[in-house]
Amino acid sequence: MRPPTSPPDAEVIARPDLGTPRSLAFSGGHLHDPLTDLVRVRPHLEDLASTFDAVSTSPCGHYQVFTETFGERALLTCDGQPWRALTRSPLHARTVAYPVALGTLEDGRTLIAHCPDSPEVLEFEDALSGHLLSARPPFSVTGEPLSLGVFHSRLAFGPAATHLLSAGWCWHPVQVDLVFQVQQALGDPTHLDDVGLDLAEETLAAQGDAGSVPEPQDSCLWNGQLIQAGLSEEGHTHLTSRRILPGHTLPADAPGPADALDWTRSLADAPGALFPLGRFILGAAPHPRLFCALSGATLLEWPDLPTHALSGCFVRPPVLAVHAAETDLRFAAVSAGRVWEVRLNPHHLN
Repeated sequence: MRPPTSPPDAEVIARPDLGTPRSLAFSGGHLHDPLTDLVRVRPHLEDLASTFDAVSTSPCGHYQVFTETFGERALLTCDGQPWRALTRSPLHARTVAYPVALGTLEDGRTLIAHCPDSPEVLEFEDALSGHLLSARPPFSVTGEPLSLGVFHSRLAFGPAATHLLSAGWCWHPVQVDLVFQVQQALGDPTHLDDVGLDLAEETLAAQGDAGSVPEPQDSCLWNGQLIQAGLSEEGHTHLTSRRILPGHTLPADAPGPADALDWTRSLADAPGALFPLGRFILGAAPHPRLFCALSGATLLEWPDLPTHALSGCFVRPPVLAVHAAETDLRFAAVSAGRVWEVRLNPHHLN
C-alpha cells in the first residue's frame, strides 16, 4: 500500500508489525496491541479476550481495563497481569458503550470510574485494592432515588484526574455531557448523583424538549475546557469550547480572559471521537483531524487515513491511541486494515 501523504508538521509511519489489531495503546511511549499481549502472557485467557474489543489505559501506565463495548464483562490488569474481573449492569449493555475510565491522582493512586450496579449510578474504586470510594445511600432523605435519569457512558478523566466527564444519554434518547469534580466526589459521593458542574444543565433541559438545545455527539476535557462536537438546531455540525472548569489556569499563550476560550467553529462533517493531545484536540472521523484547543481552528488533517468512525455512545469506539508527552505527541489509528502511527512536530504548529 502506498504510504499516505503527510503534512510537513507530522510524520506518518506504517506499523505492519501490529497487523490489524482490535486494540491499540501507548505504554511508556511504546505502541502495542494490549489484547494480543494479554493472550501472549496468559494463553488461558484467549477465549475471554476474544470477547473484548476496547481497552483503557491509566495515565501512570500500570493499569488497563479490557471491555466488551456492548457487553457486561471487563478485566482489569496491572503491569500486564490479570488483576480482577469487572462487570456492569445488563440494562442497556447491548446498545450503549461500556462506561469505564482510569485516572491517576496526584498522590499516585489510580481510580476506576464505572457503573457496576446500574448505568445510572456512577462509582469510584481504588484500582489497586478494589475498595469502593463512593459508597452512599441509594435514596435521599425524602425517600427519592438519587439517580438523575441519565445513563452514563464514555467516561473520561481530565488531566491529573481533577474532573470526570460522562458523555451519556437520557430519554428521548438525547446524548448529554456531565462533568464532575473528582475531589469533591471523593469527599461527598452524592456529588455523583447531582448534575455535576453547571455545564450540563442546559443539555439536561433536552429531557423536556428534545429540539430545544444542540445535542452533543462527542466531547472531551482539555485544560479545564469542555470541548464538544454537536448538531445545531439547523442540523449543522459545530465544534465548541465551553468555559474554564474550577481549579484550572489559562495557558500562558491563551488569547485573552477565560471567556475568550468560549469559541464555536462550524465543520463540514462530524469530527467523531475527540481526544486531548497536548495543546490540541484530535478528531477521529471521517479521518484524523487536529484542532487548536485555544481557537478550534483546523490545523492538520489526514484524508488518506479514513477511519470510518461514527459518533456517540451507541457505536463502537475507533481503534485509536494517543501519546501526549510534553515533547512527544503521537497518535495511532487503524485505516484500511493497517496501523499508522503519526508523530507530530508541535513546535511548527500554531
